[in-house]
Amino acid sequence: MKRNGIILIATLIVMMFAGQVFGQDKFIVTASSPDASGGIISGGSPFSVEINMDNDAVVSPPASDWCGGNLSLKFYSPDASITEITHIDVSGPDLTYKSLEYLNGFETMMNLLIMPLVGTDLDGTLPDKIAFTVAGMNCMPAELELTAYIKFNLQIDNGATGTEGTFCIDSIDAVEGGNSEWDWLFQPDFQPTSFNGPYCWTVNNLNYSGIKQLNIDDATLPTEFMLGQNYPNPFNPRTQFNFALPRQSQVKIDIFNVLGQKIKTLADGEYEAGRYTIDWDGTDENGSATASGIYFYRMNADNFQDTKKLMLLK
Repeated sequence: MKRNGIILIATLIVMMFAGQVFGQDKFIVTASSPDASGGIISGGSPFSVEINMDNDAVVSPPASDWCGGNLSLKFYSPDASITEITHIDVSGPDLTYKSLEYLNGFETMMNLLIMPLVGTDLDGTLPDKIAFTVAGMNCMPAELELTAYIKFNLQIDNGATGTEGTFCIDSIDAVEGGNSEWDWLFQPDFQPTSFNGPYCWTVNNLNYSGIKQLNIDDATLPTEFMLGQNYPNPFNPRTQFNFALPRQSQVKIDIFNVLGQKIKTLADGEYEAGRYTIDWDGTDENGSATASGIYFYRMNADNFQDTKKLMLLK
């Protein structure tokens, strides 16, 4: 028994030492959002995602400083609850990615080459990919401390499926089914590099004006077109109403004020037969809050047309 205990202790010591040896010089990259509280980001408000780097040189630091490499990240929503993000222009040093900031000395390295790679698509429509090669005359020290070196300035206003959504960042390779290692050019001492993602946050308070199809079977499909009365009414800040389609139809639903001016289009497309619920959050086409008062919502579908009245009371 004593001999087995000695063997166990010796095995643990060897494993710890081996972990240090084989784990040395591993360049760790993580992501965080300093604006998140308890894993929650507030929709409609600016927030940042920071890329943190740490050289976990357990035994010895790399022989060379860090002078460049490939950056490969992806913003996405795994459940498609968010489809768009806003990149806030902070007039950063990178003319291609104006929502980007470099921190804690990183900006001194980024002075020679910033070249977008194939696949970069940072247009605000998720998934958003950012992949570029960086190289600089001024290198970062080999023993990087764990801190933020890259910062994205973002905002999320609308959800695709509700007033709450999920927003994530991960390595492009990891998201698309590959490995999560990055290729750091000119720096073999820093490889492999791991991005320990995905990093995800819940985004709440989204201004959702969306349409959901209710789950029904073929036996209960509607037999006629219908536009329901909104509820609650009066409302503030959000209301909901139903509509029904007996067959696949082109549907358009608009909000008008008492002067007959169109305030917002809530639906404009082709929908299959079924029953639907639709929300309006009291905003216009620009996302601005509308004033208290009486409004009308009108539905056109094939030869069907109906209009109902609702009241926004603040």
